[in-house]
Amino acid sequence: MRALPISRTARRRFALDAAVATPAARTSRLAANVTAARKVTAAVNATRKAGEPSAQAGELAALELLHEIFHLVVEKAAALVPATAMDETTTAVEQALGPAVATGVLDAVGGEFPDVEDRPTPVRLEELLLIRVANENPAARPLRALVDDAPLSPKARDAVVAAVEAYEATLPPIGPNGETLVELLRAPARAHPTSLAGQLRYVRDNWGDLLGDALDELLARMLLAIDVITQEERGLHLRFGGGGDGGAGAFGGGGEAPSLVGLDAEPEPTIYVPYAQNRSTPQ
Repeated sequence: MRALPISRTARRRFALDAAVATPAARTSRLAANVTAARKVTAAVNATRKAGEPSAQAGELAALELLHEIFHLVVEKAAALVPATAMDETTTAVEQALGPAVATGVLDAVGGEFPDVEDRPTPVRLEELLLIRVANENPAARPLRALVDDAPLSPKARDAVVAAVEAYEATLPPIGPNGETLVELLRAPARAHPTSLAGQLRYVRDNWGDLLGDALDELLARMLLAIDVITQEERGLHLRFGGGGDGGAGAFGGGGEAPSLVGLDAEPEPTIYVPYAQNRSTPQ
């Protein structure tokens, strides 16, 4: 599966190439490599001012995992309603806006997000849609600098996303509650706007029938991400008297960003495997 794209701007600003651009780092993925995720968030937090919400490794792992799950949703939607496939959607966007506008935005996606630079045009459209969903997600605010799509030209970017929404609205729904593809991708954040862990639980509890075995294969990683978030929230509560930043993110810092120095040596959080083994479908 494809990892969460980290923008070229963020790589330069936070000097992240050593953490996210090497083949070994991208193969392991941040959602499965808590040490790498901690290195990334430590670099981000080093630039934060006192009082700003801090980036947390568990939240970064959760955001990437949601991104990966959303790719599964796009794939499943195309299987259920072939017209939702990104090839057909790209054609619809080009017809709505003109090839020059659509191509310009999607070329900019490749320029700003190196992980998708060499991808075909429909794949870049899919990544643009998922990156936009991540940028809209209130719970991801402390991490937004890593995936910020503002360099894509907001007006043209939003026109492309709106064209996708308009096209998808003409097609049969694919979600369990009658959602279009775009509505379905936004559903977890609407259900739990301040918690990435809550969004993962929403996926676990509501998308089992839609994603089937593919979702079950990700369950252990979902539990790991949730466990890391829980531990970080507990640590912030003990250190600062509570996590959270008034609703913008579930675990923002209440003062200075917590130091992550030395965390590489800590043991990885426990994955509660018996839960995954005893579960065949989301409950």
